[in-house]
Amino acid sequence: NSKSCRGLIAVAKKKKADKQRFGQPVVTIPLPAPTGNGLVLALIFGVSLALRIVHLLLYKDDFWFRTPLIDDGLFVSWAHTISQEGWLARSLGTFDLNPGYPYFLAYFGKLFSRGFIPVFLFQHFLGSLVPVLMFLLCSKIFDRKTAVCAALLSGLYGPSFFYESRFLGEFFICFFNLAAIVMLVGPVPDHRIGWRWGVAGFCIGLSAIFRPTVLAWVP
Repeated sequence: NSKSCRGLIAVAKKKKADKQRFGQPVVTIPLPAPTGNGLVLALIFGVSLALRIVHLLLYKDDFWFRTPLIDDGLFVSWAHTISQEGWLARSLGTFDLNPGYPYFLAYFGKLFSRGFIPVFLFQHFLGSLVPVLMFLLCSKIFDRKTAVCAALLSGLYGPSFFYESRFLGEFFICFFNLAAIVMLVGPVPDHRIGWRWGVAGFCIGLSAIFRPTVLAWVP
């Protein structure tokens, strides 16, 4: 922790001063910088997920929560057709809306369950990672205090709770776009630049499947 790191730094400085006083050679030992981001990230994720689970439990019996209407109903209908006909789903013809989310629903339903609770739980889990990504991004650009404030605001953002508890893919866009920015921002060692740009491109590609507006980044 930070106290033990400060203690080690003080001891090292005292030994260095003693060696310089008696003419002994000085050996510099690099010490780890005080960190605590792991605990902060865990708290941010835990609080964000806990609030979302409470929201899910409070509204799970609500009519508007359980009944897919308008775009929700369309995506659920497409997902059912994809699960019945396979990934080509020729009877759907050309997609009028973004194809990513109905494919997600179709294959998620095959792997887990077709009920709305497992889907919303997964979406809330993924949505709880957005404040974590926000902290990582802001800590690169600004400072730790700003990063914590941005992460808390992101975790408490009301519309995120709504979109994550509907059969809509908007929250996927936020997650993938933010993940791509985190990969692209900040200094990158030469031996890591390839995979970081590759991950960023992969996230942008997935985001484009859910909504192609991200392609405005490409130029």
